[in-house]
Amino acid sequence: SVSAFLLNRSSDLAINEYDCWHSDGVVPQWLAYQFTATVDVAIVTMTSRNMSNNGVMPATFKIQGSNDGNTWVDLGSYTWTHGLAGNTSDTYYVSVPNSYQRFRMYGESAVVSGAKINMGQLQFYGRKDV
Repeated sequence: SVSAFLLNRSSDLAINEYDCWHSDGVVPQWLAYQFTATVDVAIVTMTSRNMSNNGVMPATFKIQGSNDGNTWVDLGSYTWTHGLAGNTSDTYYVSVPNSYQRFRMYGESAVVSGAKINMGQLQFYGRKDV
């Protein structure tokens, strides 16, 4: 069974306006996680930062997998449909069977054009978990 990676700095996993990942620059930007062994990811859940009208999520993004951290394979393309809504989650299904040690969210565009992107939580669930 694969446990989810929670992108959150707080120990109680509560999402507040300060607990988030923030890109260093404008898109394209990515956020990756490396598991200790290969995993078949089935579901990815993303939650926006809990800050009204400041949850600049990636508008369009890909979920990608890699075993070496250099070559990335597209597992799906997705769209965030919640605009700037804070503390809002969406679930994305990875239908392509995969077996990678590294996964990333590759942000191609931001909800606000020209803005940096941020995120409250990013969770990966293995196929055995669903």
